[in-house]
Amino acid sequence: MARFVAFRSDGVRTVCLNVDQVTLVTDQGPEATKIYVTGGQHVVVDETLATVMASLAGRDAPTG
Repeated sequence: MARFVAFRSDGVRTVCLNVDQVTLVTDQGPEATKIYVTGGQHVVVDETLATVMASLAGRDAPTG
């Protein structure tokens, strides 16, 4: 069964991604991460790289 995670994007929208379709995650600055999915599409989310990676792994976001 697919597992989905949700992230803030553009400060207003929320995007929901299927974890199994994530192919690449890149750091875009202190509060932005670009997530690529199968097919080459991507979205920039308003989260740190550490928060995104923890969410994709099914763990709580790091503190501090």
